[in-house]
Amino acid sequence: MKEKHHYKASPGTLVVALVLAIIHFLAGFAILMVSSWFIAACSVAGLGFNYMLPAVVIRGLAILRIGSGYFSMLVGHSHLLGKLAAIRLNIFKSLRNQVSVSREESLDVLHHQSEDVASIWMSWVGQNAGAFLSLVVLNTTVLTLVPQLSIVALLFSLLFILIYLTLLASMVYRSAELIAVRRRFQFDVIKHIEAAPLWHLYAGYQSQAPTATSLHVVVNALQRQIRHAALLLFVGTMIAITALFSTYSVELSGNALFLILPVALLSVNDWLSPTLGNQQQLLKFFNAKHSIRDVSIRTSAVTTLDDKIMKLKVSDFKATKTQMPSVSASFEPNTTSVLLGGSGVGKSRFLQALSGLLPFEGCRELELESGVFTSQALLFDSFYLEQFPYVLSDTLGENLRVVNREASDSLLLEVLDKVGLGHLSNLNEWLGAHGLPLSGGEKKRLGLARAILSHSQVILIDEPFESLDDKNIEKVTEIINELAEQKIIVLATHILPSSLRYQQCISLKTVSSCQHVPVLLETSS
Repeated sequence: MKEKHHYKASPGTLVVALVLAIIHFLAGFAILMVSSWFIAACSVAGLGFNYMLPAVVIRGLAILRIGSGYFSMLVGHSHLLGKLAAIRLNIFKSLRNQVSVSREESLDVLHHQSEDVASIWMSWVGQNAGAFLSLVVLNTTVLTLVPQLSIVALLFSLLFILIYLTLLASMVYRSAELIAVRRRFQFDVIKHIEAAPLWHLYAGYQSQAPTATSLHVVVNALQRQIRHAALLLFVGTMIAITALFSTYSVELSGNALFLILPVALLSVNDWLSPTLGNQQQLLKFFNAKHSIRDVSIRTSAVTTLDDKIMKLKVSDFKATKTQMPSVSASFEPNTTSVLLGGSGVGKSRFLQALSGLLPFEGCRELELESGVFTSQALLFDSFYLEQFPYVLSDTLGENLRVVNREASDSLLLEVLDKVGLGHLSNLNEWLGAHGLPLSGGEKKRLGLARAILSHSQVILIDEPFESLDDKNIEKVTEIINELAEQKIIVLATHILPSSLRYQQCISLKTVSSCQHVPVLLETSS
């Protein structure tokens, strides 16, 4: 319960932060009005004028502005961090036992977009509230001290409100379009980059990189609307100032209070125009809210099978839109199946499609011990050991327990010794950013240790012998043979050790799009 309270964003803290932000804004605006009056008063005042009092007032307002600004940031950042923690914990909770459609999209939500949502009160609400309260202060001051000018101040305020609401409505209206275009562009970029190793296999694939033209069109249109709104406000300001001096300069000649409104209007670029540009923060907020809401929807539940897998069968199976040959084969428990082929024929993509990490064509079916036949989008009871295993920026122990949270320290040390990493005996050793202290071969053996610790019934291993010397190849072969006594092993490699015990060997060859060449299937005892 204490941990929950620690990450809860307090509404009281938010109110204090907003009040301090508004005081900061209003103090700056008050300095502008008092100093403009003081300058004019000094030019017309007589000998008995008290110069000290206005100077003290200006100094007091400056101290208030500085103090409220610093405390606003202090309290505001406290609220921001609490809110950010709460949002990110909720996102993690929604992703628990879920597989995200896009890892990059989930990371973007956790990193940038959660911050856009958490900071909206300080980055947009406080700014806009301060601007509108300044308009209220300006109209109240003019109505009280120089009532003749109140109609000009009121008309100018109405003009700003009209410009503001029109821009806001346009931003809200086009936010959905911006979200759709940005998401489409991000997806195209990710798809293009991840498909790079397969460009030569795609039939008619154009390797030209996706462009951000459509995104730039929408963003430029929104920025153009902000510039037009600012220009319209500037024109309205110049008209108001011209009307003031042409109508009231003679009548109010010698009245220092007259200068307050013209100076405030001349300074709109400092205290009012930024509010128009600030509407982009609202767009970011809408985009972030939409993405956070979707991140829990665009996921698939992780489920495990309570039943034992008796057979994994594929028919006319291959990764979608590739020229690799279709494969029809059965993979059974306590056996190893080998995928052979040179670089670029699609061995890695076949394993990724088999596990469900890539879309596939054809049929993939599981036969369970209970006699049930099932097909899953993701093969949840599989463990895919990539060619270059990803090492978390964490301790050695956490890099192993990522697949088995219940594993004891003694079991971890035993497995490390089995894969030839016995020299890494400190489970609390920090492996640095992405395991920089480890060599390529050590990373491969760390991945193999994860496979041993995994409870998955199907183990898919990509190029386990690459970057290893003969001695370690024999050690890894021995481990794979041992794993195959309990699990279904599918192995992609271009190195085939003589001591590897395998049931079948599937040879993949690159073929042209106009040919259909069946796979070569070899059975070995």
